[in-house]
Amino acid sequence: MARAVVRLSVHPPKEYEESALGYCWRGSIVSGRRRIKGLADYLVERRTLQPPWIVPANLRQLHARLAPVFSSADEILKNHTCIPALMPFVRPKHVAALLNHLLDGEHVRGISAVVGFSGRNIESRPAMALCLECVRADRARGGVAYWHREHQLPGLGYCPHHGTPLVAGCGLCQFSHPNNRKPKLPQEVCWCGQPHALSHPEVTEEDGAVLTRMARMAVR
Repeated sequence: MARAVVRLSVHPPKEYEESALGYCWRGSIVSGRRRIKGLADYLVERRTLQPPWIVPANLRQLHARLAPVFSSADEILKNHTCIPALMPFVRPKHVAALLNHLLDGEHVRGISAVVGFSGRNIESRPAMALCLECVRADRARGGVAYWHREHQLPGLGYCPHHGTPLVAGCGLCQFSHPNNRKPKLPQEVCWCGQPHALSHPEVTEEDGAVLTRMARMAVR
């Protein structure tokens, strides 16, 4: 028996600088779906979408499946992923293969290393990060908070808009575990009701200011 096709029944309007994965999660929630697994297969022909999906794949198909939300796959890549901030660090010989992966889903061995995710100091499965000030601002402006792509920049841990440390769940419950792929929206406390914990190790105020400046440079 053929598997039933899982798709979004509602395509909400995109938000400014909204993470591509965050949009898929938000669309899943407003469509009444609690899991992303079958939807990932329909959207990008992947078994799942591993948060924070920093190196996405098959954006041409994602654009087609979500039409008319995004004008093109290129718009998704440039305005809704972290890739523009990572591209300057990609070796020229790897650019074509990386773009083939990003746009058409072609398998590239060691794709994470191509954009710098290698070595002991890189967390292989980071959690989705959020800024509490942005959550409040989003709700005040539009009634709902959403996942910002700039908060998913690897290794920074500070909001480029507010200069505050990012958080990512309490770190102790199933909802904030990096392996948890259940769609959810940012909120001011963890999804279990406990306070959020920092998404990155705590640093000094001076180092935090440096990380904030780096985050601002990355999103220009």
